[in-house]
Amino acid sequence: MSGIGLTNEQASAVKSTWALVEKDLKQHGINIFIRLFTQYPHTQQLFRGLKDIPLDALEKKPALRAHAMGVMKEFSGFVDIIDETETLVAAITGNAIRHYGRKVTADDYENLMLLIHAYLQEQLGDAFTQDASDGWKVVKNALVATIAKQYKIMDAENSYWSWCNLL
Repeated sequence: MSGIGLTNEQASAVKSTWALVEKDLKQHGINIFIRLFTQYPHTQQLFRGLKDIPLDALEKKPALRAHAMGVMKEFSGFVDIIDETETLVAAITGNAIRHYGRKVTADDYENLMLLIHAYLQEQLGDAFTQDASDGWKVVKNALVATIAKQYKIMDAENSYWSWCNLL
């Protein structure tokens, strides 16, 4: 069992399902972001270069294409190190630090992971086995918990420095 709670079968299923996604990483990333902005419209407003652009025009925007590809490559990195708990936590923590100031919440991450789970289930059909489904839920829980923990640390640091500025 991995340090984040995946069984060997679940870890293998997460890796094999992501390998299928990697065959067309860019398009899957675009599809996921369009769905994210459709289901959670407030998330589109978090992107300066994408806010207020009609959904039907987003797919052609280089800013969306580039960010979608970057996110998908980062997920590939997470999947590659899924058996290395400390390294995975460090990678997720780095992602949290980069997104904290952009007002991306832990709930936004959870919504993204729920959306990715549903998307993979829909796109991969029978290849998305019960082990894959359960494994992706474990990944979601670990990712969201790690981000929430880091955000709590950063909130406390910001609160401390805000208090110091009052002195």
